[in-house]
Amino acid sequence: MFNNQKDFILRFLVILMAAIAPFIYIGSIGELPSISSYWITPMQPMFIIVNASTSYFLFSLNRWRIPAVMLLLLTAFSFNTNESLHNIFAISFFLFNFYPLLLNKKINWAIVPYSASILFLFHSILYAEIFAITILCLFHLHELLRYNRIQKQRKLRSYTA
Repeated sequence: MFNNQKDFILRFLVILMAAIAPFIYIGSIGELPSISSYWITPMQPMFIIVNASTSYFLFSLNRWRIPAVMLLLLTAFSFNTNESLHNIFAISFFLFNFYPLLLNKKINWAIVPYSASILFLFHSILYAEIFAITILCLFHLHELLRYNRIQKQRKLRSYTA
């Protein structure tokens, strides 16, 4: 997953940035219909950086490559100029996240709350997106910390062996 402490810190920061970005958008601009709506605001550079860095992070994880591509494509095709394509990629991103979540045998708690994000659609696309993204960030943070702990244990064992 990662090779050194700098890589761990970078991945941690990407997860943190992805988790707090929607709240920064709302705090700066106010509530809009969806996260993609912030594309046409002064938050556009942050939207692009967050999505691109998250996509880069997901590309490095075997089962997460299709969601990574969908995230990159939904970022490239903004909703205000390519609404249909953008919506296809956005929906695909959220749907393709189910596959790696379902295949993960070590962390199976995430699939139920991630699925529950659909219920927020009845209130707001924005809230559904924020809830789903928060669950994904918690999942990836848990995986990152677990992997880091395992790496440290292996290193410790190699020193004592």
